[in-house]
Amino acid sequence: MKLAGIAAIGVGISAVFSFENLLTMIGSPRVSGEVGATSSLLSTPIFELADRFQGVTAIMRFFSNDLMGTGSYFDGWYNYLEAPVFYCGLLPLLLVPQIFLLTDKRKRIGFIIFLFLWMIPVIFPFFRYALYAFVGDYYKKGLSLFIPVTVLLFGLYGLEHIQKKKNLNIIVLLLTFSILLAALYLPFFHGKSYAMEDLINKDLRIVIICFLVFYTGVLYSLRFERFRKYGKVLLLVLVCIELRAFSSITVNYRQTVTREQFESKVGYNDYTKDAIDYIRSKDTGFYRINKVYSSSLAEHPSFNDAMVQGYYGTTSYASFNKQEYIDFLQATEIIKKGDEIQTRWAEGLYQRPLLQAIASVKYNLVKSKYDVTVMKNIFSLPLGLTYDAYITTKDYEQLSKAQKTLALFQGVVTDSVLPEFDRIGTDDMADIIKKYSGRGLLKKVNRMRSDALKMTYFSQKNIKGEINL
Repeated sequence: MKLAGIAAIGVGISAVFSFENLLTMIGSPRVSGEVGATSSLLSTPIFELADRFQGVTAIMRFFSNDLMGTGSYFDGWYNYLEAPVFYCGLLPLLLVPQIFLLTDKRKRIGFIIFLFLWMIPVIFPFFRYALYAFVGDYYKKGLSLFIPVTVLLFGLYGLEHIQKKKNLNIIVLLLTFSILLAALYLPFFHGKSYAMEDLINKDLRIVIICFLVFYTGVLYSLRFERFRKYGKVLLLVLVCIELRAFSSITVNYRQTVTREQFESKVGYNDYTKDAIDYIRSKDTGFYRINKVYSSSLAEHPSFNDAMVQGYYGTTSYASFNKQEYIDFLQATEIIKKGDEIQTRWAEGLYQRPLLQAIASVKYNLVKSKYDVTVMKNIFSLPLGLTYDAYITTKDYEQLSKAQKTLALFQGVVTDSVLPEFDRIGTDDMADIIKKYSGRGLLKKVNRMRSDALKMTYFSQKNIKGEINL
């Protein structure tokens, strides 16, 4: 209870840093919206076992995070980051069972219960979903921290017990070694379509076996007084070699940005930066820019180029995008309602030029092989529009996709009834669109510009301007 009280004080002290992030999560569709994965994850049977592929991935990543591939070349369950990341060294795997031989029964039972509690979420996914408040199907930032730390601490406690009591159970050690060896070679995927695929790095598996053999031999030597001094030094040397060898794989055996790429006109350093600098030299106001290409050299196109290259865009990848923006993208049929993935990978307005006008997208960047062309949107509107008519949300939802876009040039969409303003119904909108032309739309845009906010100052948290109504 004392520890719990101290922890509560710590949470309170850290609130000045964490409260904003908490509000961001609460205000996202994944937590408070209707598109979270909560319903599907909650429907999982409580004691349904993890599927075979996920379970084998968890086992293999106790031996090395790279045994099933590194980075983009990862062949295990899900992906390299969100799959189980349980590796904390091979020595603790050999030492953990030693603590179950403690003479203190209470300690022994306590260790067993604690370890069993952390294994439950791995064996039964429902409990893992519960730990993550049913917002995602992954192991990152939680189990991938607590489980390896638990194994590491148990292994250290086992080593300390051997050191103090000079009591190493050889039978348990050899049995542990045999089980670990079997786990590396069991035909887990027999009978599956991917059974013949090279999911396991065979060379790394041999290296792991060599380390296990060496560790077992050194631990065995600790039984003898004359070898104990040298055995401790050898253990330390082996751990350092393992750390160097395995971390080298994680860091180096993956796709990286080379220095040559970083300094040449490719990736995020391409001619987009020159195009943005050119636009800013001509236009100092507030506007958004749309790119029809990604500058990223990664496997997937980046939705956050704007953050890297320093402009305002409409695409966004974030774990917790703002609910209001997702509502807008859903209402205008850019993303599907209920699709949780699209709330994170928000594709923005890059395929909807007229919606770009409403959202102050003033420039589009188009790329050939190397060159970037700047195109100006003649229909672009400033930030801060005014309307003298409105459309109810219910009526707006009845419109077609094209009508929904053009309706935003005619009136504000609201749940409220505004008797002092003109109301546009679905039939009215259909009649208006029949009369639309490019020239007519441009006239409408010019009138909207004259009644818009004249911005005098803009920052992320403060917008100032003047308006004459």
